[in-house]
Amino acid sequence: MSTWLELADDHLAAARAIHLDHPRSGISRAYYAAYAACCAFFEAYGVAPEAHPTSGEGWYPHHRLTANIRLVAGTWSDFGGSIWTGGEAELLERMVDKLRMARVDADYHPEEMVGQEDARDVLRDAHYVYQTIAAMLEDGHEPG
Repeated sequence: MSTWLELADDHLAAARAIHLDHPRSGISRAYYAAYAACCAFFEAYGVAPEAHPTSGEGWYPHHRLTANIRLVAGTWSDFGGSIWTGGEAELLERMVDKLRMARVDADYHPEEMVGQEDARDVLRDAHYVYQTIAAMLEDGHEPG
């Protein structure tokens, strides 16, 4: 059984391998790397997954990722600490939302022009999200 961070690492490796030849698929894999990293983050900070509307299984809805990031950052602040300095929580929120929208365009909007440069940008941003969350979890930042 894999962890969320291992899954994120696998998605990043796949995105790196395919993003130049298959930009749309690379964007999708890069987004899912960031999504899996966010799931590791939420799990570590006790954000309960919601019941999936069709399967009933626990999941973190894609459209609520930024709200959950804000929730965790706020919880940490309530304990007198700060997960990030300055506007890092807001930056992470913006990046995750941008990645989600890029994935939606790549997967569901064939009329959108998607090229190698787009895939490189998304891969870079997904790597940043992954690295930020992995480093924080490795450092053992926990509320309380």
